[in-house]
Amino acid sequence: MILEFFRFEMRQQLRSPLLWLLAGLFAMLAFGAASSDAVQAGGAIGNVYRNAPIVTIQFLSIFTLMGMLICGVFVASALLRDFETGTADLLFANPIKKRDFLIGRFLAALAACFVIYLVIASGIFIAQFMPWIEPDRLGAVRLAPFVFGMLVMVIPNVLFTCALLSLLAVTTRSNCGSIPPMVAAF
Repeated sequence: MILEFFRFEMRQQLRSPLLWLLAGLFAMLAFGAASSDAVQAGGAIGNVYRNAPIVTIQFLSIFTLMGMLICGVFVASALLRDFETGTADLLFANPIKKRDFLIGRFLAALAACFVIYLVIASGIFIAQFMPWIEPDRLGAVRLAPFVFGMLVMVIPNVLFTCALLSLLAVTTRSNCGSIPPMVAAF
C-alpha cells in the first residue's frame, strides 16, 4: 500500500509546475555561480579551480541550505492535501493504515526534493564546460565531488529537514507548521 501512495504522490509532484520552476530557478542560480564571478553563492571562489571538489561541495551545501525553505512546500502539500480538501474522511473510510499513507506521501515529497537537488547538481556540472571560462581556471572533470556532496551534505540535510517539517505538518495539520492550532485560534 505504501508503494501505491508513493506512486500517486510522485505523479502529482512531477506534474506540478512549481517543482520544475523552482528546480530550474535554483539550477540557473547554481549555473551562474559556478560559471561566472558576477553571481556569487556563499562568497567568492578565490584562487582555486572553478570546478575544484571543495567548490563543488560548497555550492551543494549552500544550495541545500537555501533549498530547506522550499522543502516545506512539497512536504506540506503531500501530507496535508487530503485534509485541506476534505477528502481525508473518504480516504480513511477504506481499510488503509494511516502509517502507509504518511510513509508513502513522505517518501514522494522527499524524492521530489531530491529531484530539485539533482537538477542543481547538473547545473553546476554543466557550468564547467562553458566557453567563457578560462581553461587555466578549470581542473579535471570529475563526478566524485558531486557524489560525495550528495551523499554527505545533501541527503542528510534534506532527510532531516523533510522529517522535521512532516512531523510539524502532521501534528499541527497546518501549512505553517510552527503555529499550533490552539494558538492560531487566538
